[in-house]
Amino acid sequence: MQSKLTIRFARENDWDEIEQITSQNFSFQGLADTGSDSSRVLILEFEDQVIGACILQSAKQAQAYLTLLSLGIHPMWRKQGFGTLLLATVKSLVVQESFLGIRMACQEELVSYFEMNDFQLDFLKEGSLGGIQLI
Repeated sequence: MQSKLTIRFARENDWDEIEQITSQNFSFQGLADTGSDSSRVLILEFEDQVIGACILQSAKQAQAYLTLLSLGIHPMWRKQGFGTLLLATVKSLVVQESFLGIRMACQEELVSYFEMNDFQLDFLKEGSLGGIQLI
């Protein structure tokens, strides 16, 4: 029997699992204060269990970039390529929806991971999202 791996947009009953996975690096309470017109959450599901989540946002202003607010994989499933798989799905969304790219901020120790996934350092300074800004 083949294992079932699915990437989809979150449903209301996913929120507890999403919050557990992303709580180490993201606060849902701050989401309302970011001026978001459109926030979406992609989840990675394995055998009907949420094992990863990616929180995305596009601003109210006509902005050409999608913002990656959070990318989290459950600790039991890390180092197996699932984060890279979620990032590939986000890149596909960017193309489908005609964004110029993805903007994000991360901790300095994660820069090499995102560079390995074809992100480039936009500038090396503390960004408005906190952390190092990448594009």
